[in-house]
Amino acid sequence: MGMPPKNSASAGRANPIGISYLYLANNKETCVAEVRPNNTSKIYISEFDLVKDVSLIDLTKPRKKVSICKFEEGHYNNVISIINLIETLSRELAKPVRPESSNIDYIPTQFLCEFLKGFSKCDGIIFESSFGCGSNFVFYSDDGFAINEPKPHRITRITHLYEES
Repeated sequence: MGMPPKNSASAGRANPIGISYLYLANNKETCVAEVRPNNTSKIYISEFDLVKDVSLIDLTKPRKKVSICKFEEGHYNNVISIINLIETLSRELAKPVRPESSNIDYIPTQFLCEFLKGFSKCDGIIFESSFGCGSNFVFYSDDGFAINEPKPHRITRITHLYEES
């Protein structure tokens, strides 16, 4: 558990291939959904304890969390443009992606996440799960965590909702 070794880091929503990030979820349901198990899967889940303060960019519902009233009148257009950009990134990170096309589909979000990593001095980002059941956290390092012993879980049932298209 923890970040994969750099030589075996596969591409993810936020990280390009070869760059290790730590992906966490805010609840077990999201964690299980994000690994896309099948009915016979055995997965391991660990709890992580934060051992130092971290700074995160919260991409969940940005328009509701930022008030333009905090800014001077001449900055409103810039603030609204930034909020629109953050909302776009938030939607892209939460968009469902087919596993077979993820390497291509993740390139825009990987680029933007790498930009945020370099531009800001934050430790990671928060975004909504594409499975609609919680939030995902991406950390650029796992230094600030104590990782508890992984516990095995057996998947007993998967439910799919569908509609005719």
